[in-house]
Amino acid sequence: MNDDHQLLSWVPRLRRYSRALVNNRDDADDLVQDTLERAWAKSGLWGSVADMRAWLFSIMHNLHVDGVRRPRLHTVTMDDETPE
Repeated sequence: MNDDHQLLSWVPRLRRYSRALVNNRDDADDLVQDTLERAWAKSGLWGSVADMRAWLFSIMHNLHVDGVRRPRLHTVTMDDETPE
């Protein structure tokens, strides 16, 4: 199996793990996408990766931790209506 097919074969397990990390389905899908983008950008390293599963899950875990540590802006939803 070539490397890109091996990468894609882990997507269902990455989805399960991401849903365990975050409670929101959309955020979990974003985490999987970010993980795959990071792995694809580092595709030159695939030859030296002994365990693709461990490598992908490490990327996902680190992305999740970075997201939790990153300060979030508090936002307020504004109504489109102007007060009279």
